[in-house]
Amino acid sequence: MDKENEKLISELYGIRGGLSLISEQYDAVYNLENDNKKVNEEINLFNEEIEHQKEVAYYSVSSAKLNLSRFDSDSNRNKFETPNIKGVVIAAIVFFAILAYGIYNLVMFANEMMVIVFSSFAAAVVIAALTVLIVVFTLRKKKNKKRERLAGKLKQAEMRYKEDEQIIEEASIEPNRKMKKQIEGNEALIKQHILEASKIKQSIINSFGNTISESDWVNIDLIIFYFQSGRAISLRDALQLVDRQRQTEAIIAEIKHASEEICYEIRSGLNAVKEQIKFSFEILSVQLARQHVDIINQIDTTNRLLNALNIKADISCEQLVSQSTYLNRIYRQQIQT
Repeated sequence: MDKENEKLISELYGIRGGLSLISEQYDAVYNLENDNKKVNEEINLFNEEIEHQKEVAYYSVSSAKLNLSRFDSDSNRNKFETPNIKGVVIAAIVFFAILAYGIYNLVMFANEMMVIVFSSFAAAVVIAALTVLIVVFTLRKKKNKKRERLAGKLKQAEMRYKEDEQIIEEASIEPNRKMKKQIEGNEALIKQHILEASKIKQSIINSFGNTISESDWVNIDLIIFYFQSGRAISLRDALQLVDRQRQTEAIIAEIKHASEEICYEIRSGLNAVKEQIKFSFEILSVQLARQHVDIINQIDTTNRLLNALNIKADISCEQLVSQSTYLNRIYRQQIQT
């Protein structure tokens, strides 16, 4: 393989190294998003438990309301069995008026014996009427006291519930605050990782934009494989082979085979082009520094890229590009809102 092709392959590995760095950002975002899902589930479960505690606390209120409601329902159903006080009083007044009128007529127009007989009968009726009045008033008073007692229990239950509800709410504030703060912290980190991924991608474009089009990054594994297997001697030849393969169903197996070969080469140490790759990584490192990529600050950038390349060796370029596209889409949405 001539020097020019070695340089080309090293630059393709440089792009793969940059995409591997982006893939690490993707992993971080994925983990943080999953963590947020778990925390949200914990918040939902916690709040469900809080609502359950409120329901338990409200049981005494419900029970007191039910007792009062049953009492009122029974009272309404039995209203004809327990005479209305106003009605009884009015009936008594009418009765006594009629009785007084009868006695008056007897005194004025009847003999003494009839007066005595009628007076005795009237006295008995009066005593009976007074007894009925006393019984009615007593029953009504007991009924009113019982209702007041039930209403009092309801009021006490409602007051206790308000106190318990306040205690439950106050006890839930701090746990909810901590979990929401954790989510906010994760969301801030997600934004940071997405921004880093955007900077890395721009650094790749700035470094190797003239080597290969971004639309062909997905084919890098195949292109390197075609060079290393001798099936292509130029980038143009490799891209034509890719186009032909993509027109057949064999492309899936070809990509898988190429990715496995690239993974093997990376795991083997890339001895044939290692020095050239380091040079490509140095070019990319300059662009990363210019983009102020935080993840490469205070460390050896070349080794960082080599490590990322090695860690992501078993992931195809198709997957790497897909992950990069996903993060870039989120980044675009963020800057538009």
